[in-house]
Amino acid sequence: MLLSLALWFFPSSIKPDARHALAVSLLVLIMWVARILPHAITGLIGCYLFWTVVRVPPATAFGGFTNISAWFVFATGLFGLMMTKTRLAHRLAAWLMGRSGVSYSRLVLSFLLTSLLLNFLVPSGIARVIILAGIGLGVVSSRGWGPEALPARGLFVALTFSSTLFDKLMITGGSTIVAQGIIEKVGGTPVYWSQWLFAMLPALVVSLFACWLVIVWLFPADPLKSGASQGPLEAGRRQGGAWGPVETRCAFLLMAALTFWVTDFIHHIHPAVVALGIALVATLPRIGVLEPEDLKQINFLPFIFTASALSLGEGLMKTGALTVVTQALTTCWGPWAYSFLPSATVLYWTSFAYHLLVPSDPTTLATSMPTVMNFALAHRWNPVAAGLVWTLGLTGKIFVYQSGATIAGFSFGYFQVRDFLKVGICLAVVEFLVLLILLVWYWPLIGLIR
Repeated sequence: MLLSLALWFFPSSIKPDARHALAVSLLVLIMWVARILPHAITGLIGCYLFWTVVRVPPATAFGGFTNISAWFVFATGLFGLMMTKTRLAHRLAAWLMGRSGVSYSRLVLSFLLTSLLLNFLVPSGIARVIILAGIGLGVVSSRGWGPEALPARGLFVALTFSSTLFDKLMITGGSTIVAQGIIEKVGGTPVYWSQWLFAMLPALVVSLFACWLVIVWLFPADPLKSGASQGPLEAGRRQGGAWGPVETRCAFLLMAALTFWVTDFIHHIHPAVVALGIALVATLPRIGVLEPEDLKQINFLPFIFTASALSLGEGLMKTGALTVVTQALTTCWGPWAYSFLPSATVLYWTSFAYHLLVPSDPTTLATSMPTVMNFALAHRWNPVAAGLVWTLGLTGKIFVYQSGATIAGFSFGYFQVRDFLKVGICLAVVEFLVLLILLVWYWPLIGLIR
């Protein structure tokens, strides 16, 4: 509170609107981190202050509530409800568990590999969370893990974090598509899908195994006793009978959504439009699988949380506060500009810090990547290398509000903010160490930097 007030009244050359917007955003971030109130309520307070105190138009202050990503998160609640009610989640879980065995470690690895595979098929982190969480709900139920059980928390952190981690290491999501476009337009250098993947390949391999080891280390499962290992197999046999009509309709709706997601390069329909449309069809009589009474179980707080976070980002752009921040970034980079190696180190950590202020991957890149490109060109660095470093800095998320996918995973209620924080810190350090390997050895080897 005191820091926010000091920023509000501190005399400077920054325009009052931008300074006040930064002060309100700082207050909201502190409240989110300290978890003084539920995240959704804190976000609404921020929107209200932008509207009434900063004098941002209400269409901007609450603009996130018309953002398609917020409604995507709402659709995740309906998808989860569909899969648990029809017990399709249990059937999918039994199938996965039958192939991964009874080992918790192998189960986590199976989820991570499945998440990696989905990156090639489904172009949305939230959609990937929906699919993986549906399977996860069946796994934790069949194994008798409650929301407070360490392995259940670890499993949901793994599927949530991986859904927003791998798509920064390959051009398979909205954020990397934004980054690719800015590098080509502002940096004046073409970026190919294969080039991005090849440049990030060591980071992809290390990230997969690092995420697996960190999850198993931080969220250990008790060793299964000899008799307990039959539980998942018995669950699989129970779920292996004939499909009921409701379960069949649910599977058909999910396959329809997956088909649209995979073929978006043909029809160009946004994944959120598909998700919300399928979720609404699921509520129709005789066609869908949800009854009016089921809808009362929906938790609207994740939707409000996402919408308010996006609204704050719009308010920061409207008031020019983000321009002030990007100008400050170039000042910080100046002393390190004598060589790309130290500059890349600073780029990584400033990207990590900047993302704390802007709670959306595409928005973070859209508002900051042009500055990175101009700085790289001014110092004759490879724009592609600079863009890859800046994008890699977004992988180290430590708070759930930083991405729609992480909010969607958090909404299932199987892990706490501190759980995500611990994993995020560990993987941010791992990604930085991987970056050093890329800068010192791999990228010079493949000719990306000299």
